Amino acid sequence: LVPWRLGFTVEQLRQLQIEDDLIEKAREAVGVHVLHETTEGREVLTIRGTMWQKRQAVRGMLERLFPKEGSLPLLLPTACFPALQAPELWEGLQLLGARLHLPERRDGERFW
Repeated sequence: LVPWRLGFTVEQLRQLQIEDDLIEKAREAVGVHVLHETTEGREVLTIRGTMWQKRQAVRGMLERLFPKEGSLPLLLPTACFPALQAPELWEGLQLLGARLHLPERRDGERFW
């Protein structure tokens, strides 16, 4: 199972933990394993579980942080950059009505 790594600002992470802590709720109600670390100036949550569990856990986070936008910056391993160039990915995103913006690739660093 491939873990999802989500990058947040400190303020965004606080928003997830106010009132009902959505991170703890994801652990308890959905059953995902969530690891919190600070990497390259971002607060990073690594979420492990089945695809359904990860989707359920992240859905509430996205709705709280981006109620109108529905977007989130992702912290990706540098090694995945070539896979993100695949036409199949872009065609799938277009079918879903989703958008993806890739920053310029930076070699040598672990994440971009």
